[in-house]
Amino acid sequence: MIEIIFIFMNAITQPATITDLRRNPKGILERIKKEKELAEKRLQQKESESHQLKGQIRQYERERSEIREKLEKILGHFERLDLP
Repeated sequence: MIEIIFIFMNAITQPATITDLRRNPKGILERIKKEKELAEKRLQQKESESHQLKGQIRQYERERSEIREKLEKILGHFERLDLP
């Protein structure tokens, strides 16, 4: 079933016809296996990128929180100055 999905996913760029399948079934299956391997590699890369971006988001949120705390302290000092 998965192999059939890969055939249809790539039908636009590299159409595979029933005739192709009858003439060279091993070739079609090899192409499907290679496409599956490439898709798995792309998925791993995207998962790695996602993990790195999530780490960056956590870092930015920590920095934002620190800046907010410092800003609140500064504003608190201004409030206590009792300026006109």
